[in-house]
Parts: sequence; C-alpha cells; structure tokens
Amino acid sequence: MKTLITLFLVLAASASLRAQESSETFYQVRLEDQATGHGVMLRPATTMTSSYTLTWPASIPVFGSPTEIKALTVNSSTNFSWSNMAQLNGSAGQVGYFTSASEMTGSPSLTWDNTNARLTLTSAIAGPALSLTKSGVQTTLSTGLTVENLSTATTTGANKVALNVVSTGAILDTNRGVSVNVAGGSVNYSATFTGGNVGIGTSSPNTSLDVNGTWAVRELNFTGSLSSGNTFNNNVDFGSTNAASYVRIGTSMSASWSLTGLVGGFDGKRIDLYNASGHVLTIKNENTGSSAANRIRTSNGGDIVVNNGAMVGLIYSANESRWRIFSLSPLNVQTLAGLSNVTTVAANTVLPVSTSSYIKITNTSSNYQVLLEDGIVIGQICVIHNVEASTKDISFKTNSPTNIAGVSASLNSVGPGMAYFFVWDGTYWQLISRKS
Repeated sequence: MKTLITLFLVLAASASLRAQESSETFYQVRLEDQATGHGVMLRPATTMTSSYTLTWPASIPVFGSPTEIKALTVNSSTNFSWSNMAQLNGSAGQVGYFTSASEMTGSPSLTWDNTNARLTLTSAIAGPALSLTKSGVQTTLSTGLTVENLSTATTTGANKVALNVVSTGAILDTNRGVSVNVAGGSVNYSATFTGGNVGIGTSSPNTSLDVNGTWAVRELNFTGSLSSGNTFNNNVDFGSTNAASYVRIGTSMSASWSLTGLVGGFDGKRIDLYNASGHVLTIKNENTGSSAANRIRTSNGGDIVVNNGAMVGLIYSANESRWRIFSLSPLNVQTLAGLSNVTTVAANTVLPVSTSSYIKITNTSSNYQVLLEDGIVIGQICVIHNVEASTKDISFKTNSPTNIAGVSASLNSVGPGMAYFFVWDGTYWQLISRKS
C-alpha cells in the first residue's frame, strides 16, 4: 500500500497511453492546506467486508439561489449525485416547516414544549388557525378528530376537561363558541351525549339537561291545504315529518274540521298545535282514518274540541304507539266567555257551547227543540238564555240520543226571559240552576 501526501504524479505518456483507463491503490489520501499544513485524510474502514465503487457526478451542480446548499448523496447504484440540503433557520422549541424545497424554518406561533409534551399554536389571521380535512370513501366508522383525556387523579378538586372551548374578545358581530353543520346522512345528529349531564348557563348541571336561562321552540306557521266538514284529516304532516314542535295552524278554514292522527311520532316527542284556522278543530279519538301508530288517544275515550284561538299539546307514547294529549286551552269557563247571539231560531238546532259559555236565543217562530254540543272539559259551565224579546218557548232535547240530563218536564218549556245553567260532567250536561 502506498501513501500519497500532497503529491500528484502526472505521467506524461503517449496519446494511446493516456487514453487507457488506469487505477492505483492507496491506503489513504491526504488533502493538505498549503498555508497551514493541516489536512484531511480519506481512508477506508478497517472493518470492510467487501469492495465497492462510488461514481462521482458528471458536472458541478446548478444552484437556484445564492443561499442554496447542495450535498453529495449516494443512490442504490452507488452513484454520487447532487441533492438539495435544507437550511435550518428555526429557534429552539419551534416546530419546523419547509418554506421552499431547500429551506426549513420555524415560527413562534407553532412551538413544542418537550418538558410538558405540549404543542401550542397561536394565530391572528381571519381564517381558521387549524384546518383538518378528511376525505375518501369509507366502509366503516369514519372519525375526523378524536380527543381523549385519560388522566387520573386521587385528590379532591382535580377536575378534568377533555375539550375546553373559549371564545372571547370584543367583536361587533356574532360570536359563536361552536358551530356545527351536519348533512348528507340518512340520519344526521349534530351531537350525541352518551354520558353525563348537559348544562346551559350553568357549570353544575343536576339533570340530563339543566337550563339556567330562557329557552324557545320556534313557531311553524302552517298554511297548507286541510279538509273541513265530514272529510277528516288523516296522517297529517305539517312539514318534514312533523319536525316542528310548535305549529300554528294558519290555514283559513270555511267550517269546523277534524284531525285523526299525526305522522312522525317517536318516544317522548311533543307537538303543540295552535288553532288559528278560524273554526273549531276536533281531535278524533282512535279514529281508523289514520294509521295505527299515528292515531290519537284521549284520556276519556271521547273526541276533544279545540276552539279557534286555543291550543292543544300532544306527546307520543312509544309503549302505546299513540299520541296522547297532555294539555288543552281553554280549560275553564272564563276562557269561553265569547257571547253567541242566536238571533233567530228557525228550526231545531245544535247550540255552539264549545265556543261560547253564554248563548242568547231569540225565538219568534215556533216551539223549537235545541241540543247542546259536547263540552270541552269536565266542569265547563254554559248558560242558555231565551231572551225577553222572544214570543215562543224552546225546549231541550232529552230523549235519546241526547247529551242533556235532567227532569224532562223542567227542560221542555223554556219561555221568554228564562235562562238555564248547565255543567258538563264528561258525558252529559247537568242542569244546575235556572232563572224564571
């Protein structure tokens, strides 16, 4: 083996000799600085098990900028090539990112605390500080982000929060802590909570949902088509399978109308119906016009009358597969204070006691017979007054079928100026008093 210090021997040979390839074997090559005498030695490893060849690039690299750095790298064919070498311009604790193909830098807005294993991102831009996008066709559960807090504690007061959202600072427009938009599924849930209580306006909720403040259910003003008279409204949908919980029925009806059932029932679902149709609504009990699961079941097995301007509340029972009525207004005679003037009785007739508690009758034709509508609620009171201007009696229908109970003789002759007071017991109108 030979050692080459700083001397390169150039053999002056013939043209044919120079054209031939040649190789020399050296143990090491020393490259020396002429000014200082310091040098660098190139030698093979002492543990080599086989020989190999490294081929240098054919030319000097091309630099894209004065600050660009190139490095020699070896590929799988043992050829040297020029490669970009990243410049590192960050500071301690900063997370590096590439600003170009050959430069990596850091920012005080993105830092890593290795002591506490904490990543911090700060931003003052108008757009999102962190953007996470997941795509592709999924065949199983697809989760965009999972946050887990698996820490434990054995001391009192060591509270635990998995996700803390704080949105503060003065702003002239709307400030939202969390904005969720979910669509595209056959069923869409904006959020599901499978454990713990939910508090709104309180940090210590005591129930599954604890609201410290106001809450509201938006009104749906329904003006779609409805049938009146003897054509019942079956399997009614006020919109989106009855998605609204408060429905104002604003359809202008020409006569009284009936409802036999509602679609979209599920366990505990509530719907409040406000009758603004201009006419009486009758809720039909267990009417077969609607599908079994859409029907309405009342407490006494009878139909329920909802006056114009009144409301009825329904809740769905999954055990019974029926809508049940849990509230009704008006519930007392004070709210039935409307005066109904039946100015002329020209035939046997039914008096509208479901909408009025005091009815004045003028009868100058014949001794006509009258019947009363069913009451709305047990304890309802109505007054029937044959006014002094009448010249004929009226009589209450007491023979079957009838909903008026009492002594026939006292009900068969109601002369001018007389008034009768009735109370509804759930099945019959009971005579409680009369004015001669």
